[in-house]
Amino acid sequence: MNGERCGTGTVTLQASGALAGEGYKWYDSLTGVHCFRQMVVSYTTPSISATTNYYVTKYDKTSLCESTPRIQVVATIQTQPVAQIITKLPNVTDVCINELFQQRSAGAVEESALQILMSRV
Repeated sequence: MNGERCGTGTVTLQASGALAGEGYKWYDSLTGVHCFRQMVVSYTTPSISATTNYYVTKYDKTSLCESTPRIQVVATIQTQPVAQIITKLPNVTDVCINELFQQRSAGAVEESALQILMSRV
């Protein structure tokens, strides 16, 4: 099963479908021979900063025969959202404060909204 996260970090990937006597092998390439994890259902990637493909197979623990082809499992890194910096409050006359509708002059609204924002910091 694919996994994802926002920004750099580890991603947990999972495999399913193995029967009794079967396990999994995890690979970092479609055709390479480097198997970096064996017999585990889930794999936690090292810290990654870009979407990375991994591959998994089922194998028989007795005969060591593996399924083909390898199944691609994707660790997706979503772009970390950037907080917007508010440099000026909007010039509005109707505001809701503590779920109450209030109508004020533009200056009073900005002042009240600023006080609310500052009290939450």
